[in-house]
Amino acid sequence: MARLLGTPVVQLVKDSEVLCATLEPVVDQLSADLRRVLHPVAYLGFFREEVEIAAARDSQSSLRKEIADKCVFLNQQKVYLDDDKATSDLSSKLIDLQKSRTEITKEIQRLQQKLTIIDENIKTASYELEEIKATKQKLKESLSSSLAEVKKLIAHLTPGTNEPDNAIISSVDSIRLKAITAIQQFLHQFDDNTMEQLYFVYAPRLM
Repeated sequence: MARLLGTPVVQLVKDSEVLCATLEPVVDQLSADLRRVLHPVAYLGFFREEVEIAAARDSQSSLRKEIADKCVFLNQQKVYLDDDKATSDLSSKLIDLQKSRTEITKEIQRLQQKLTIIDENIKTASYELEEIKATKQKLKESLSSSLAEVKKLIAHLTPGTNEPDNAIISSVDSIRLKAITAIQQFLHQFDDNTMEQLYFVYAPRLM
């Protein structure tokens, strides 16, 4: 009897008929107090369905926990899906980023055009600089040649200053003018016929 009562409750309610069959032969030999205690045992079979349901429910505790965890996870996902604020914020951020990208692209294109113009200006300035250098080099060579010619010309100059020369020329010119004046005064003494005769006499000598 004790062995039967030591079986699990689920098994006990299933084997309640065996338990009753075991008690029936010895029930009269038991004390009144023990019979009162064992009397409900004979009716344990009536609790079979409830006990089996309770046992099944208890055996599903891990399954229930798994279901509960999945429900919590699904609720979190639903909350995330229902949260339009994050989507709205990201959409606004995306629009701003795309706008910024467009503006930056336009600025890059503008700077690229400006860079192209600057490159052309650099090219032009470099060409002009090379032309100036070449021109200066040619001028330098020409200047050196001209200086050499000037030095050669200077070598042919008569040493001294112009003041004595000017004085000599002035003295000679003064003598010349005095001679011309004297001749003119001398010629005024003669008439035209005499002048013509003198001309034919002295002209061949002067030639």
